[in-house]
Amino acid sequence: MKKFKTKQNYGFGRSLKYAAKNALRNHYGDGRYSSRATVLSKCAGFFEFLKARQIYDFRKVNRTIVQQYAEVVQQEVDLRLGSATGQGKLSAVNQLMLALSGHRENWVSPVAYAGRRTQVRSEVPLGLDAEKIEKVLSESDLAMEIKVVLKLCRQFGLRVREATLLELPHAARQARRHGSFLLSRGCKGGRVRDVPVDAEGLKVLEEVHSVLGRVCVIPEGWNYVKFSRFAYRSWGPVAKKWGLATGFHDLRAAFGCAAYTDVAGFDAPVVSGGVQSPKDLEARQHVAELLGHGRTQIAAAYVGTRRPLKLEHDERREQ
Repeated sequence: MKKFKTKQNYGFGRSLKYAAKNALRNHYGDGRYSSRATVLSKCAGFFEFLKARQIYDFRKVNRTIVQQYAEVVQQEVDLRLGSATGQGKLSAVNQLMLALSGHRENWVSPVAYAGRRTQVRSEVPLGLDAEKIEKVLSESDLAMEIKVVLKLCRQFGLRVREATLLELPHAARQARRHGSFLLSRGCKGGRVRDVPVDAEGLKVLEEVHSVLGRVCVIPEGWNYVKFSRFAYRSWGPVAKKWGLATGFHDLRAAFGCAAYTDVAGFDAPVVSGGVQSPKDLEARQHVAELLGHGRTQIAAAYVGTRRPLKLEHDERREQ
């Protein structure tokens, strides 16, 4: 990307936000819209922090200033902010300063300031019963587009954004030819992945495409933001009525638990109360790969603890 004539903000523009946008575009390339928007959004507090200190040029930002901002985030975490959110803010600042300056001299540790995230699921996903989900879909008066999103989330473990932006005819065509489809639109962090499709999954893809008759679920004239708001508002009351989670992510967790069982041969630990299978690690690797995560540890957020299941005779022995 061609830089501006000004030297302010490392040559990316005069205002903080504008320079940040240009630097991220230069860093990521013209694609990765979601990644760029996410980093920019999480840096909003950092921009305000700099302006309050009369800093309008990123060249004046050093590690001491970034550490001072990290301490502000640390206080927010102590008062009300979740650890994950705090880490996200600091990670975004690290990424932005790298994009602007080209070096990591101003890097701070998100874990040191915002604490470690606890990502072990302790509640059984309410969408684990696939037959119940089908019953809800058949008996509720939800819009067809929302039903399609629910089906895709439960069948393939997609995030709601991935399901909403999925090109249905293209996915169905790939699934028929290769037994999988390439998921590229709406992926978190731009991590493209192959989604395996069995006979039941292919039937779902062909059915939803036939019902909608268009490329993706977003109605003509709408954008993703408008549709996602409509989807959450519509799904919430129906989910409560049927005793299901009001968010779509629960269906992704349900998919993860089912995928774990397919490999391990036992219920996921969050369902059974602990690990029973000698194939636990293999099953977690399988779940992490299917859900588009690079680390096996993340599977705990979907399938639960890695602690062994305590049997009744073990508990008696402890007593």
